[in-house]
Amino acid sequence: MLRWTHFRFVFVTLALTACALPVDAVIPASERQVLIDLYNNTNGDGWTANANWKSGGVFGASGTECTWLGVDCDAGNTHVTLISLDGNNLSGPLPALAGLTALRFFRATDNQLTGSIPVLAGLTALQVFNVYNNQLTGSIPALSGLAALQVFLVKGNQLTGSVPALAGLTALYIFDVSHNQLSGPMPALAGLTALSIFDVSHNQLSGPMPALAGLAGLGYFYASDNQFSGPLPALAGLSALQDFYADANQLTGPIPPLAGLAALQNFLVHHNQLSGSLPSLAGLTALESFHVHENQLIGIPPAAPPGLRPADSRLCPNFLHGPSPTDAEWNAAIGISPWWTECNAPAALGPATPVPTMRAWALLLLGLLLAGMGARRLGARPH
Repeated sequence: MLRWTHFRFVFVTLALTACALPVDAVIPASERQVLIDLYNNTNGDGWTANANWKSGGVFGASGTECTWLGVDCDAGNTHVTLISLDGNNLSGPLPALAGLTALRFFRATDNQLTGSIPVLAGLTALQVFNVYNNQLTGSIPALSGLAALQVFLVKGNQLTGSVPALAGLTALYIFDVSHNQLSGPMPALAGLTALSIFDVSHNQLSGPMPALAGLAGLGYFYASDNQFSGPLPALAGLSALQDFYADANQLTGPIPPLAGLAALQNFLVHHNQLSGSLPSLAGLTALESFHVHENQLIGIPPAAPPGLRPADSRLCPNFLHGPSPTDAEWNAAIGISPWWTECNAPAALGPATPVPTMRAWALLLLGLLLAGMGARRLGARPH
């Protein structure tokens, strides 16, 4: 028979267990304050949607933060892990985010955010930081130490200064700082073995392009419309590369070998100062666009792979030449239909000096003869 003492033991145990279970878990006061600052700084009352942030003009009580629109927390509702407010009419500056020590995802794209990007140092759990298409100014903060960072998108702002060092960001998968006003040299990309998409296009970056050796997972590289100089980087070993855009820079030297880039679809290096002959396109069966016009390339164009689209194959003006200086034969040399009528100079080492045909010589001699006869008649006139 069970004694009362047994029941009392069970009762006390259950009571203590119940007390240990959080009924309304509370995030740290520092994290709650960051959320309140975010709302106040960015005109939360004017957001498109702000459910549960306030009730009767007062912020929700402690313990409700994980129910506020765009906020998510960990399984125990003890730390903020996600803030997602894309396209929600946020305006004004972002607050300091340092208090969100467990933050993994921060998204506030397509708003009217102003001011600078807050310091991100110390957010060691941060995986995604995405604030593209805003009106942010100032420089990109240091990213060192953010070992979990996978996605960093700040394109379409008004950011200035240099691209920060990326060393040690071994989880980085997407890095997009395009369409800003960044300047200075590019940092090294060595060791970024997870990198797949890298976009620094439409800035004012200068100096040499970064080496791409060892980036076996790199699929998309965009560096158009900058002021990069020096040679193109070697592309050997980049078997995943699909897009390579380096047009509208100040690059010199030859185009590197493209052998082995079986996944390559779009190769754009036009509007530079590249020289030398075109590399072989053999084996590039996925190639669709090949733009090398407005350079100083020489030699006979290589045979085109079967997937190359005629409308997206731009070779001239350069100093390329074919069997004879006719558009049709140049086009035939690269497998493109004769309607493609852009021209190259018919010489291997530079623009050709036109050689007069027999008809041109005859017209020239006839002109000289007529001029001489006219001069004699004038001299024979009485004064």
